[in-house]
Amino acid sequence: MDDWKKVVSLSDCTFEDWDTERECPTCPVCKKDYCDCECPGPHQEDIFEYKLIRGVLHARKIKING
Repeated sequence: MDDWKKVVSLSDCTFEDWDTERECPTCPVCKKDYCDCECPGPHQEDIFEYKLIRGVLHARKIKING
């Protein structure tokens, strides 16, 4: 499936038990803080191209020639 990766939205993330203030959601794919993860998000059209694969949004980095 090439280098297409499932897009991770904030709503896909969970909060750890220690995060009582719910400030640091954890990415379900890379297990990092959502703000620090490198997984593709839903609104990064300047970095990723998007397509639906079996009804699920996926993205891959835009390849720049040159």
